[in-house]
Parts: sequence; C-alpha cells; structure tokens
Amino acid sequence: MSWCLPIIGVPVGLGLQNNIYMKILNKDTWKPKKYLVFITTYCGLEYFNTWSYAARNSENIQLVVIDSGNQEVAKHFTDFPIYQASRNIGCAGCWNLAANIGFNLYRADKIIIGQDDAMFDENIIQRIWDETNDEWLVGAYDRGFTYALFGITRTFWNTVGVFDENFLYSSYEDNDYIHRTRLLGKNWKSLNYSADLNLSLAGRTLGNNIREINKNYMIEKWGHFEGVYPTPFNDPSIPANECRLHTNLTKTYGSIDTFPSFLEFENLL
Repeated sequence: MSWCLPIIGVPVGLGLQNNIYMKILNKDTWKPKKYLVFITTYCGLEYFNTWSYAARNSENIQLVVIDSGNQEVAKHFTDFPIYQASRNIGCAGCWNLAANIGFNLYRADKIIIGQDDAMFDENIIQRIWDETNDEWLVGAYDRGFTYALFGITRTFWNTVGVFDENFLYSSYEDNDYIHRTRLLGKNWKSLNYSADLNLSLAGRTLGNNIREINKNYMIEKWGHFEGVYPTPFNDPSIPANECRLHTNLTKTYGSIDTFPSFLEFENLL
C-alpha cells in the first residue's frame, strides 16, 4: 500500500499533530454482517435519516458512518458506529479513513463506500458486493457518479494505492483514481443506476476556487484533467500508485507529514 511516503502498511510513530482528536459514537454496535457499508458525510446526516430506514434495519447491512463535519445530529443515531473526524478531511480523506477502518481495524476484505445523499436499497448493495473483486472496482450510478457509491477490496486498494488527499475537499479525486486504475492494470465499471439517486449535497457547498485548484493539481500530476502521463508528474522514478504531500495540502492543514485521514486513524488506534 503506497501513501504519502513509500512505506508499506499503516504508519507508525508519526506522532499526533495539530490536536487530532477523533470521536467515536456507538462503537459497540458493529457486527460482522454480510455487507459492510461505510457512509461518508459532511453536512447531510439529517437527509440520510429520511431515506435510510431500510438499510439501518437490515439484517445483512452493517452501516458505519464517517462524519467529517462533526454534525451535532450524529448523537441522535444509536444503531451503528459513527467516527467523527476532528476536522474536514475531504472526500478522499473519508474514503481512506473508511478503507483503513474497514481493512485494518475490522479486518474486512471488501467494503462498500457511499454518501449520506446517495440512496440505495439492499438489492443495489448486493449487486455491488457480488460484482466487486480484486480486479474490479464497481460503482452504482451512471453519468460519472461511479464513486458516489462503490465497492472496493483490500487488494485493489493496496495495489492502486490510497486516494490522493491533495485534492482538497472534493472534485477530481475520482479522475485521479480512475487513471491510476488503468495504469495499474485494474478495472472499474458502473452498474448504471440513475445518478438522480445522488443529490451531491456537500458538492453544492464547494466553491469554484476549490474546483479550479483541484483541476490544476490533476493537470500538474497527470498532464490532463483525465490523465495522460504514465507516472505522477511525468517522473519515471515515482510509482503510479504513490501519493506524496503537495503544497495544496500543507497550505490548508498546516505542518503535517502525512495525509489528514492517516493522522485520524493513528489517533483511533
């Protein structure tokens, strides 16, 4: 598994930085059910409550929430674990935190990652689960919203690498991962459920400035916003699955030596 430094495995001994204090609610409600589904959220937990009744009461679905918005409403949920990050770690950060918790804490070999506003039922979850394997990352929605709800295995994540948290908050982190997936001989697909099931609540709060910063970083890293370089920054010495800290991140989060989600996970351990 490559992350911000060429080291294999979970980071050890980095030291907590910038007062990283994750809160964990309902941690004892986790059970080893058939489908392990992480829900990432920044501002939409109340909306999640309006549509998720069936999933919350399914005998087959174990929900786990990653809350990077420290939402007050979280304390009203009591039937699944909620991990509240100390600060907004962005879309890629939430995906990495879900993967670290799923693969390295719960010891799962496969997980599904969704969003508070990405609606699904058990049939959709079953299809994603059944078609996701070490060669295929499988998303639910059409029209480019594959990563709003997707399945991924431990081996796939270890091979393609962690999600690049240098993409601030949200936008273009999926373009990066799609390009890396191709370069590393893996595959992705959408099951073509309607993207109308996804409201993009958090995306509506994103300013054009952040999108422009992320687009420019994607072009700097891969030569085009859809990716053309065979290695990051067109540097043959950098493996395709390696993500190094960029000034985008340190300008936003201060003096850190690894991705914010990894600091949160170290604190959790």
